[in-house]
Amino acid sequence: MEGAGGAWCDGAVLRFRYADPGRRLAGVRLWSSAVKGDLAFRDDLGVWELCCARPPLWRLDYHLELIGPRGERRRTVEAELCCPDYTEPDWLSAPAAAGTWRRMPLPGLTARVWSPHADTDRILVAHDGPEYDGRGRLGDYTAAVIGSGRVRPYHLVLLPPIGNTGSHPRRARQDEAGIAGSHPRRARQDEAGIAGSHPRRVWEDQIGNTGSHPQTTRQDETGIAGSHPQTARQGQVRKTGSRPRTVRQGGRERIFAADPGYARFLAWELLPRIRARLGGGPVVGAGVSLGALAMLHAQWRFPVSFAGLFLQSGSYFQARLDGQEAGFRLFRRIVRFTGLMRHVRDGPAIPVSLTCGSAEENLANNRDMADALRKQGYAVDFAENPDAHTWTGWRDALHPHLTGLLRRVWI
Repeated sequence: MEGAGGAWCDGAVLRFRYADPGRRLAGVRLWSSAVKGDLAFRDDLGVWELCCARPPLWRLDYHLELIGPRGERRRTVEAELCCPDYTEPDWLSAPAAAGTWRRMPLPGLTARVWSPHADTDRILVAHDGPEYDGRGRLGDYTAAVIGSGRVRPYHLVLLPPIGNTGSHPRRARQDEAGIAGSHPRRARQDEAGIAGSHPRRVWEDQIGNTGSHPQTTRQDETGIAGSHPQTARQGQVRKTGSRPRTVRQGGRERIFAADPGYARFLAWELLPRIRARLGGGPVVGAGVSLGALAMLHAQWRFPVSFAGLFLQSGSYFQARLDGQEAGFRLFRRIVRFTGLMRHVRDGPAIPVSLTCGSAEENLANNRDMADALRKQGYAVDFAENPDAHTWTGWRDALHPHLTGLLRRVWI
């Protein structure tokens, strides 16, 4: 590699180079989720170079930022550095079970569903579904582990973030109930996801269209002042016939950041419809980062909705561990929820599997959350994957950890 550009593992050292024989650049910076830094120019080789201690990982996704003489900046394409001890999961090349993809219109969104040709009523529901499938290969994993017999057949439901797609909730409800007199063409259009209304209208119809008072939000998150958190949570579960509280419409970050309105929307609006369409069997929830936090928050508030949870690199922020995240606008709301989780000693325990990259900032708060869930009685499996906060890292941890969870839940 003398004088060449690229990146490689050199024992306990990672080395990055960018060739610039005429030194036309003013600087080069490395960006990744685990390592960042400026490359220094080596006159003897005509390259920019950075050497750093290898974090506890087998591979790294990274890109370089190239800085021109007048300060102009451009980035290189995303690259992958694989160390000699890294191997891809074997299921990537395993035979796949036969199945069919289809679209499922739901209030506020259109889910994508894979169903095996074998009969089943078991269901895996995933947040950030399009990316979980496209970049995390969750669909390929599902077909492979079912095809190999490692896991019993199940439906995979990929939920996009609220607002990405939408069908009108009234039409969705009519579709689900099979209201007499509906035109078959409309039913076919709904199934294909053709008809749709504005996402804001759908979210407001289901959850509400104005902002809740901050005090109401705080009480909702931590329990009404003076009441025990467990009592507050059980009270929320019992009120199954009431309309969800009003919250502001927002994007992925707002609804996944321990939002009580979204937790109700998932438990009361989405999951019942999904189960009714797919046989009514046990549901396992999955998510990464904020999507994992949202799935845990929904299960903790509405325990009957889930039979198990698969949570990868959850954003369980704490003030003492995650000061670098304090600028996130919903940081305090997450901190309130994680604080509550650490202090409650009994909870709606189910099997749960957590994974987190050994080289990511979320590792400490994931360890704490695993301990907190154990103390509440959850059957916890926690694994540290030698990667960072990346889709490939999450993909690589699906087996054996999701496989083991599904086998435990669907005995």
